[in-house]
Formats: sequence, C-alpha cells, structure tokens
Amino acid sequence: MLDTPYSSPSFVGSKISQRNGEKSDRLPYTNGESNNRKFTCQERYKITMKNYRFATLLMLGAITSALLLSACGLFESSSASARTPEEAITEAVRDYLEGQGAPISQMEVQIKQIDGDYARVEIISTDPESPGGFNAFMKREDNVWTTLVAGSGMEQAHVQSLGIPESVWPEGWLVPDSDMPATVAIDPETSMGCPMPTDETLLLTDEARGYCLLYPASHTVVQLDSGNTEIVVGELMNHIDPRISITVEDLAGRAIEQVVGEFLAGYEGFEIEQSTLTVAGEEAILLDGIPGQDYYRMVLVPHNGLLYRLDIFPYDENLVDTLPQAEQLYALVVDSFTFTTP
Repeated sequence: MLDTPYSSPSFVGSKISQRNGEKSDRLPYTNGESNNRKFTCQERYKITMKNYRFATLLMLGAITSALLLSACGLFESSSASARTPEEAITEAVRDYLEGQGAPISQMEVQIKQIDGDYARVEIISTDPESPGGFNAFMKREDNVWTTLVAGSGMEQAHVQSLGIPESVWPEGWLVPDSDMPATVAIDPETSMGCPMPTDETLLLTDEARGYCLLYPASHTVVQLDSGNTEIVVGELMNHIDPRISITVEDLAGRAIEQVVGEFLAGYEGFEIEQSTLTVAGEEAILLDGIPGQDYYRMVLVPHNGLLYRLDIFPYDENLVDTLPQAEQLYALVVDSFTFTTP
C-alpha cells in the first residue's frame, strides 16, 4: 500500500493522537478544533471506516425504530376498529362464496341466528333473473368464523355430527333424513284432490299457501325463510340442471294483466312471447323467452287474491342438453298443480 501523505479536511469531534511516536486509532473529541496534521492513506482509511460504521449503525437504528412504531400504529389501529361478530360472519360467508365461484355481487347475506360459537345465515340472490337462496351454518374457532356447511338437502345425521345446535336452525325447519322432500306431503286420501305420486315423482304440499304439486324424484325441495320454494337438483347453487322457483304474493287488487304489464315494462326491446293457458282451473299467463343468465319461462296464476308465480329455468332452445329435462319439469309441475283452498 502507498504511504503518501496528504492534507485531510477537518473532522469535527475526531483526531489522530500520537504517543511516543506511535499512531493511535482512538478518535477523541476535539470540540471542533481544526486538525491540520498530515495523514497517511492507511490512517485515512481507518478513520473513514470507523465513521462509516458509526453512521450505518445510526441509520439502522432509525429504520428499526420507524418500523416498530409503524407496526405498533397498525396494531393499535386494528384493535381500535375491531369487527363485530356480524361483520366477521358476513366476511367469512363472502370468502366462502367467492371460493365457490359464486357471483357475490348479486348475493345478500342475512344473519338469522347467533348462539355462542354457532350461527346461521341466509344467502339470497338479488338477481331478478335467478331468484332463490339457501342457508349456511357457521362456527367460530380461535375467534375465526368458518362455514361448516351450506346449501340444501343436508341430512339430519350430518348436521348433528357437526355439532350444530338446533337453536340456530330455522323455526319449523325439517332436515330430511334421506332423499325425502324438505316439506311434508300429506296423506293422498286427505289431500283435497292432490295428485298421487308415482315411483318417479314426489308430492309437495304447501298448506300455508294453499297448493300442492308433483315434482321429479331426482329433485330436492328447499323452503326458504322468505316463503319461496325452490325445486332443484342437488344443491341450491346448481343453476345448470333445470329447476323451478315458486313465489306466492298478494295481488293487492291488481288484475293479472296489470301485473304482466308491469313486469314486461322492465324488458322493453326484448321479444318475450305471451300466451294464455289453464292451470288448476284458473286462467293463467305464460311468458316465454325471458332473458337472464339463460332464457327462462314464467307462469302466472291468479287465485283468491293471490298471485302464484312459477319460474322454470333454464328454458332455452339453445341449451339442447337440458331443454328436454326443462320441458318435462314444466309439464309435470304445471299439469299436477292443484289448489288446496277453494
């Protein structure tokens, strides 16, 4: 290494001291005194490295302190904005639906019951072209809510094996033990003219709303808290196989023609076919080719001041694989539909 002396600029708080002609690496404070002695390259290197290490330590300390303060701030902010159980449950349900590929932007989560670490929510479709809904049961472990089971057709033994208390079940909800429908079919001999089921069909009765009908044994009945009835294949989320949705509402003095006009006003520009037919002795209106996720068919039947609406979907001529099943479902339900009230 070259040992060429050169002039060094003044370093506040640093100087090289010499004792008995020996060089010292200590850097005592000089109180700002000017240091004009000559330094060799080796001495200069040592001074620079010591200052560099000191500055590096200061910088690392500042960065570490900033990170710790930031983390503390985030923690305090998170603690201050702790979520309620309802918010945590809703977020957990939405995460579940998103994981299932469901259109969560078109679904509403309604919390029905919370009992300790268990809860039940109803998930309702807000898409008018795809009405329906289903239940989901939640459980909290380590302060985290997860979905235990969701959908329809849940067997009682399975529900009980998950430890779901009856306190969060829907009031009057019947959990089928097998492939029986989710509503009780009354005795055909006292069924007020309801059709007899066959080996390939099952009888559905809704005494509260005054109707009964036959549906394929391959389907499952789901009764929603809203009062709507869904007849689906497997799970409620199945929108591929043909299904039917039954809604009963008060006509509120409106004529059936007015109801149809109000409905069609929302589909201006679409060619929706309209015709009449007779259902359970009442003159009904059939609307065909209603646009939605897929085209579907609607039957509107007025009776005793109530409007019975049957939606069959998908009912699309372009869906050649499912159209025959949709036609069979429509024919079976409409032909067997019977009013149990005069």
